[in-house]
Amino acid sequence: DRVKTVLATSDDPGKSVKIVSRMPTMNGIATVVDTKTLQREGNLLVLVQTLVIRNERNGKEHTTIRYFLPHQGEIGAPAVTAKGLVKAG
Repeated sequence: DRVKTVLATSDDPGKSVKIVSRMPTMNGIATVVDTKTLQREGNLLVLVQTLVIRNERNGKEHTTIRYFLPHQGEIGAPAVTAKGLVKAG
């Protein structure tokens, strides 16, 4: 069975969300924990994403932390995919 499960929860609605996914890969089962939190840095609101990927078979784990700043100015044209379709923003 190649079943993927996803569960999204929040301990602080409006400020954070935690998405836990379990999915089969070529190397066994992977558990992915994607946590997104809004943090205030002075006068700026920043979205912090912590992504933890764990191989359940061998216990190896990798963590990535990314920071997203609010967009300022006009939003450009929608992206076009390789198949020529317009991708929703």
